[in-house]
Amino acid sequence: MNCFLWGNTPFTFTTEETRTLNVLLPYWGLRSQQDEAIILPALTDCSAGVSGLDSASFKDLIKSLQHTGVSLSTDVKENGKDVNFHILFDEKLSYPVSLTLLNMTYNLRPSGSYRELKTVIHDQIWTPTDYTSITVRIHPKSKINTVRWMNYLIIQNFLRKTFQPLDGISLSTYRRFVDQLLLTINPDFAKLQLYYALNEWPDLPKVPSHLNETILPIQKDSGSLSPFSNQSQNQETTTFNPFKFQTKSKNTKMINPFQNKH
Repeated sequence: MNCFLWGNTPFTFTTEETRTLNVLLPYWGLRSQQDEAIILPALTDCSAGVSGLDSASFKDLIKSLQHTGVSLSTDVKENGKDVNFHILFDEKLSYPVSLTLLNMTYNLRPSGSYRELKTVIHDQIWTPTDYTSITVRIHPKSKINTVRWMNYLIIQNFLRKTFQPLDGISLSTYRRFVDQLLLTINPDFAKLQLYYALNEWPDLPKVPSHLNETILPIQKDSGSLSPFSNQSQNQETTTFNPFKFQTKSKNTKMINPFQNKH
């Protein structure tokens, strides 16, 4: 058994669970320090500006990302930010969400398949590449998802290159880690991971005429936009599979989050 600490709270894992843990942590904005067997925030040296949220939603965003250590501000004009997100709510959008960066717009649609973890993780809302200024347009119908999606976009912006394939990790295993580990680390973020509501959107949406958009073709059983591929400004946009990688205290009771309860 391997013991890891989050603050003063210890958790024990089998060798196989430890491997799974190390794959999942970056998706949550966390990292492990193996030599000291501790779980740490992964974004303590990162900062992001977020405009367009009301005060209540911005407070929710701060709470749900508190465990990551990221510094958030509503002042996107302030110098020194690693990335700025400009959120707009646009009822003319034909997709739930679109991202505009490097003079290109990427229309995205949350996953409607919940059979595999790789089709659930981060709702399949991916940033196509790293950039310092990203405009996020969200249809008012999907406004309730804004805080959750911004959690994912912020984490991806800094940790996307550290994500590993999720093949072999079942949804039931993922839910156990969320329920019995992540809920201890940050209940607000953990609850976002347990959201599996289906979103009904047309397969062939119309392109809004007021936007110069690049449409990603939607095909059944096809890959989605890759969060791992760098694209040049003039490169043609295609669909990708985001999971094809080129690289191979005292008296404290030990907690095994996966021990069967009797």
